[in-house]
Amino acid sequence: MMEDSAIDGLKHYEEAIKRDVMFDEIADKLVPKELLNGEEVSIIFRLSSNSKKMDYYLKQVLPTKNRGYALEFCEVLKEAGFRWIVDKIIPTRKDESTKNEDVVDAKRACAGSVENVAPAKIDHVNARETLSGDVKETKPEEMVVDGNLGVSKEMINIVSNDLYVLNGWVSLVHSLEMDSCLPQLRFEMALSPSSTTTIVTTLLKSWINMNPKKANLGALIQGLKESKFFFAASKLEDAFGTPQHGQ
Repeated sequence: MMEDSAIDGLKHYEEAIKRDVMFDEIADKLVPKELLNGEEVSIIFRLSSNSKKMDYYLKQVLPTKNRGYALEFCEVLKEAGFRWIVDKIIPTRKDESTKNEDVVDAKRACAGSVENVAPAKIDHVNARETLSGDVKETKPEEMVVDGNLGVSKEMINIVSNDLYVLNGWVSLVHSLEMDSCLPQLRFEMALSPSSTTTIVTTLLKSWINMNPKKANLGALIQGLKESKFFFAASKLEDAFGTPQHGQ
């Protein structure tokens, strides 16, 4: 089976993957495929080198995912520009290559038989005149929402599971003007190093409790953008709309 072949290939080319694939560059592509979660990210990002990160991920994280994980991981490698590694992990079978060559030859033969057929002429001028009165250009409307909309549990989940926020949550502390809570948050992090998701959730809940009037969707998105967490901000805007104003 392809999955078994991919698993064997990953083991065989493990050293090449650890050497050439940068974990930080593929991490955000692994999450949508459920090959990585926030808790695992917080652990891996604390490792000192890319080789250690990839080693931990390949041995401790990836094999725990649902069946099909090897092929899904190969798709991520392709998206990240490592097709050459995937071609080694899952080599194209000889019979498939032969079939592809036969298809190409067939297409060439068909192309030769229609070389002398003149293409149909289209009256582009009349076509434009006919359609111009019927077709109107439309632009998608941007979804707008009141910036004072309260911060919901779903919004908190989106932010607390964003890889970049998890890796740089201290910056968000400063942007939300929650520096007074930083010592306590650092203490909680020291007690439980793998709970970055919980720390971000605690930060946002504390922000809401301490600033009930100021803590809203607009202010949260503004804070994320100030911290350069544009992906998380964009996800909030896609899910809830672009705030008209934030306070």
